[in-house]
Amino acid sequence: MKKLLLAAALGLGLASQAFAAVDLANGPFHFEAKKFSNASFSDSYDFTAGDLGGPVSFSFVEVKLAKNVDIDWDDSAALTILGNDGSVLYQAGENGPIQFTLEDSFSLPASFSIVLKGAAIGDGTSPWNPGLKGWYNLSVIANPVPEPETYALMLAGLGVVGYMSRRRKAV
Repeated sequence: MKKLLLAAALGLGLASQAFAAVDLANGPFHFEAKKFSNASFSDSYDFTAGDLGGPVSFSFVEVKLAKNVDIDWDDSAALTILGNDGSVLYQAGENGPIQFTLEDSFSLPASFSIVLKGAAIGDGTSPWNPGLKGWYNLSVIANPVPEPETYALMLAGLGVVGYMSRRRKAV
């Protein structure tokens, strides 16, 4: 009985992956998840935006190859964005039978998590990657809010261009 419980616990541990926190201040995050098992999965990605502030853009795309490579996404919580306090900031279920794609931009707290839930249901008979049953890509980019000095410099530049344009017309 203990062996059965241990095997079940290991099986659940393999089906759920938590990825170490990524600091988006160091640049964009890109991840390609390839699933070689038909088990259900719940992948959790933790992020911090450092001192950047402002909106965060993300792109989540599933790669489908007929019945060879396919994922059946959770109907109510395929993609969930959680705040650092565990509150649900955004949640989307499966979007259509062929491809699940979501691209958007959100103003998020300094730390947040993205959780993806589904099950790889492909038969793994793709000739270019034998055994591959499901595949998705996740990209997350922090879009920093410009500092007030940046706006001041831009306005000063526009002022100089306007002055030079006026001066040329006068001559």
